[in-house]
Amino acid sequence: MLIVKICLLSWFIVEMPFFSIPSALFIEFFKIKNELIKFIIEKPFMCYKCSAFWVGLIMSGGNLWIALLCSFIMKLYDQKLNVLEI
Repeated sequence: MLIVKICLLSWFIVEMPFFSIPSALFIEFFKIKNELIKFIIEKPFMCYKCSAFWVGLIMSGGNLWIALLCSFIMKLYDQKLNVLEI
C-alpha cells in the first residue's frame, strides 16, 4: 500500500504546477547560474521517476529498495501509459 501512495503522490507532484513554483522562485531569488544545481533543484518536480524516487526515499524512512521500485514503476507508467495519441 505504501508503494501505491508513493506513486500517486509523485504523480500529483509532477502534474500540479504549483509544486514547481517554490523551486523556480528559489532559483530566481538566489540568482543560481549553475546548470547542474538548477537541474538538481527542478528535476524532482518535472520527472515522474525522480519524484517517485525522492518521495519514496522520504516516505519509507530511507529504504532505498522501495524508492527504486517506485521509481521503476513510474518509469513504466511514463513509457507505456502516459502517451497522448491524437
